[in-house]
Amino acid sequence: MNLVRHLKPFSWALASRILPLLYGLSLILIIIPHLSSISEFGRYSLVFQIFTLIALLNKSLILNPMVRFASDPDDYDRMVRSGLHLSLLFYIICSIVVWLVSPIAAAMLRIEVGDLRFVNLLMIAFFFRDFGFFIQQIRYRTARLFIIEATYFIGSAGGFICLILSRDNLTAREVLCVNAVMAAASSLLALRFGFGGTRVFGRFNAPAVSKIVKYGLYTLPIGLANSFMNSADTLVLGIIFNPAVVGVYNGAKQVYRIFSAITQAVGILVLPYASRL
Repeated sequence: MNLVRHLKPFSWALASRILPLLYGLSLILIIIPHLSSISEFGRYSLVFQIFTLIALLNKSLILNPMVRFASDPDDYDRMVRSGLHLSLLFYIICSIVVWLVSPIAAAMLRIEVGDLRFVNLLMIAFFFRDFGFFIQQIRYRTARLFIIEATYFIGSAGGFICLILSRDNLTAREVLCVNAVMAAASSLLALRFGFGGTRVFGRFNAPAVSKIVKYGLYTLPIGLANSFMNSADTLVLGIIFNPAVVGVYNGAKQVYRIFSAITQAVGILVLPYASRL
């Protein structure tokens, strides 16, 4: 009976891990063939990787420590509230930095300043989606996790289909707009699910903030390593070469991720039978 009780949440969690693969397929099969050039996919990849780098740092420094301490019911309210305050402050600082350095960074990456400043819009759109995701994780509400993820990933794939039906020769900015709209939709859904009764806009709690920051700084090297492993290759290629090379590289990277996931799944199924031969 206990196994059945745990199997359902596990199934929702497993299903939510499949969604990024479906999204990757939509990029390869729907978006890349209908872009005006492969350079547009390079521009898209550079902008999204910069946002991803910021989001991963936010998770490592603030959201993961928040989950660590908010899992204790006695600390839940103040830790969630402090996590929101810190995460909001982190994104405000990052948005100011992005806005100020975008002319220099855009020249280095050979993209438009407006493309780079689109990162700020992505931060706004994704904010409550990411924060709400961690709240549901604390509460073990895996079905809600799946719904939040599905709204973004499946919604984006649907948006891509609508985009190519309306016109061809798409631009990076149009694809990013679909991502921003669906991220905002999943953020609204996360707000609808709520934060477990916590008044997240309550009074600033200095001891809780200090506790999260200290733990976040302690684990930050791991987060930095993970962040740069995910983003450094794309950014380095953007600096050395041009968006066209980045587009080809990231297209191949998406194909590899999907192929790797499929072969791992096949291996899990085949290995028990092969071992009996």
